Amino acid sequence: MAATEKLAVMGGKPVRTAPWPKWPLFTEQDVADLGAVLRDGRLTSITGPKVREFEEAFAAKFETRHALATCNGVTALHLAIAALGIGPGDEVIVPAHTFIGTAIPVLMANAVPVFVDVDLESFNIDPAKIEAAITERTKALLPVHLNGLAADLQAIQALAAKHGLFLIEDACQAHGGQYRGRTLGTLGRIGAFSFFEDKVMTTGEGGMLITDDAALYERARRLRSYGEELVTSIGERKYEHTALGFNYRMSALNAALGLNQLPRLEAMVAKRNRNAAYLREGLEKVPGIIPPKEVPGCRHAYYKFVCRIDREVLELDALTAVEAIKAEGVAATPRYPTPLPLQKVFREKIGYGGTDCPYGCRRYGREPAFLTGSWPVAERIGKEAFVLLVHPSIEEPDLQDAVRAVRKVADHYRK
Repeated sequence: MAATEKLAVMGGKPVRTAPWPKWPLFTEQDVADLGAVLRDGRLTSITGPKVREFEEAFAAKFETRHALATCNGVTALHLAIAALGIGPGDEVIVPAHTFIGTAIPVLMANAVPVFVDVDLESFNIDPAKIEAAITERTKALLPVHLNGLAADLQAIQALAAKHGLFLIEDACQAHGGQYRGRTLGTLGRIGAFSFFEDKVMTTGEGGMLITDDAALYERARRLRSYGEELVTSIGERKYEHTALGFNYRMSALNAALGLNQLPRLEAMVAKRNRNAAYLREGLEKVPGIIPPKEVPGCRHAYYKFVCRIDREVLELDALTAVEAIKAEGVAATPRYPTPLPLQKVFREKIGYGGTDCPYGCRRYGREPAFLTGSWPVAERIGKEAFVLLVHPSIEEPDLQDAVRAVRKVADHYRK
């Protein structure tokens, strides 16, 4: 494509005008199973068996002893933190470049998220920078398998063991991803997943906590439903509350979708990897565009295909690139332009009810600072990273258009 071709965002002819393929796609079986739940009328985990069926199927698929369905990924992480007894005065280490849903559960426990910079190539937390952030108040490491790629778990596990810390895996973007032959979410004390609408597998809304620890599972199970004493039979309740709990339950409708998604997970991840391979091959030939890293020994789940702009080659930032690519008819989004610790809710230490808790908690006794320049890699990625989609409804002609659109934009902005 000629370097002088006029961009669509500047009035030129777009690469494509056809709508971008939708995701998620549901089957007639999904529709039938939702109808069956509605006809049955037992829509909750308290009254009906569907949620428990999904939990058992998920545990079997992920080869873990216990699975607990929740209403979203944030609540799965919150239950993990609460079940581990993390609370006021405690710190949890999280990456500076991630979705805010990783840090919110820490605040929900009145603990303090301590942000650590990330690796430029993988976008995941940089293990080399974790140890300097560990204090006597640190209770857990919370790495994220961002975009579907495993964090460096060998190094992170070693740090957790050395300092006696809990390891919680945020696998909300990594269903079906692997690290050295093991499924992501199963290598820590607890793993958490999200089933939001656009995830690798979806129930519309929903989440899952998994663990091999029976005591942690029982504690989380109690907290999930108002801190109630547990009963063994569906439909029975004691109305005895022994802990400060929540209503984080999944509905039977979400569980019905999840049960149908599980058998399709391997095929969906395989299609995402094929689509990613096609994009990588095409974009590696475009000067100034850096496709996402492949890591030996890891199976990427490719929730998102995240590229970086080499700004020594292109006079271009991520937000400008996204608008130009979208104008060409190809789906594209920025990827967390502002690091979490530099967003207002953290920078100004905004807590619940207009307070500065948990930062001002008397049990904490510190004054964290959220200053520009403290997380230089995360700040750089925010200016350089953009997302292309590789979900299973995308076919080769769509991928060809994506490569053409990115090349067209890169050609225009080449120095």
